[in-house]
Amino acid sequence: MPRFYATAFQSTHVALTQQTRQATLGLYRSLLRSSKKYEQNDKIKNIIQQKFRANRHITSRPKVLELLSEANKV
Repeated sequence: MPRFYATAFQSTHVALTQQTRQATLGLYRSLLRSSKKYEQNDKIKNIIQQKFRANRHITSRPKVLELLSEANKV
């Protein structure tokens, strides 16, 4: 029976990971689209890319959600 619980947890974990990934990519694309509205859009685009690349290695879901929340405030 423990195998079923592990499978259920694993599928929930995969779903959460996919949701987080979709939210992250959606925010990234949205920020890049928004940067086109400004004169210095190349500079803004580079800053956005640098910030996302710098945090690319973070795998902790709470930390990722914190970063997404921070980015949404901008």
